[in-house]
Amino acid sequence: TASTKAYLQETWATWKVWKWFKPQPIDQMQTYLGEELTLYFAWLGFYNWALIVPAIAGAVVFFVVIGEVVANSASEISQDGERAGNIAGWFSMLYAIAMMAWATLFLVFWKRYNARLAFQWNMLSFEQSERSRPEYRGELELGVHTGGEWVPFEKDDEALGNIHIVPTVNYPAKRTKWKIAAGFIPLLMILVVVVIAVMSVLALRLALQRSEAIGSPAIGGTIGSVIGAVLIIIFNVLYGKLALKLNQWENHRTETEFQDALIFKTFLFQFVNTFASLYYIAFAKRANDFGQLVGTKSLQDKCKTTFMDERGEYVQLIN
Repeated sequence: TASTKAYLQETWATWKVWKWFKPQPIDQMQTYLGEELTLYFAWLGFYNWALIVPAIAGAVVFFVVIGEVVANSASEISQDGERAGNIAGWFSMLYAIAMMAWATLFLVFWKRYNARLAFQWNMLSFEQSERSRPEYRGELELGVHTGGEWVPFEKDDEALGNIHIVPTVNYPAKRTKWKIAAGFIPLLMILVVVVIAVMSVLALRLALQRSEAIGSPAIGGTIGSVIGAVLIIIFNVLYGKLALKLNQWENHRTETEFQDALIFKTFLFQFVNTFASLYYIAFAKRANDFGQLVGTKSLQDKCKTTFMDERGEYVQLIN
């Protein structure tokens, strides 16, 4: 309604900074925006408030590390040369342990908050009684969809003789499952193409870095990185359209099933496409150089060497 919209504009969708720190009007948002959009903003607000804890802890660790660096630099200048203790290392270890505990607690408390919202909005059994999508195709049959399954009615059932039953659109669930399985074939083919493209871009980057025509390794590396970033965007856009077409072809009955299948396809593809170069750096590059990986010694791409010198300082050698 107009009053709800005006209330949200005054208390929530506003540029008044002092109102950003107040709890979101979830009930009014649910009334005006609906459950789906409100749940997104509820998660966003919950996540932002939960980040306060790691932000404060991270700031403490940051200043401890800076303080130890300053103390170690001062001790080198002094005559005795005594160094400060490895306090930053202990703080970093405790911070890592705290972050693991925070991530676990975050999921637990979010599930509780999500369940509370679902109860307030009467959405606990939403998927069991969800209506079919308008795009859902099938044959008109006597029966009903309940609990995610199709329950057919017998035409000669005497109990249904005095009841007017409207035929319902139904599509065999087995056929949908077969289509989902068949949809993985183009997905795997595209993933193979993505891996080949990533390796080709890495080889091109190394070749440009060593090319005398470029003149500078930094310029060659930048060109290769830009090409890789553009390919990632192109693959994401193309596969996004393909995933949508596959989802429509699979003919999911409800909007929840449709969105779940689309999210799974998109996540699986982007998990490889977006982070393939990071997998190479983390697992392949640290063990072998790129030249050994592709079978040529002309493309050497050894990982940066990190070690501790005799004074306990971390030194990074960039080749």
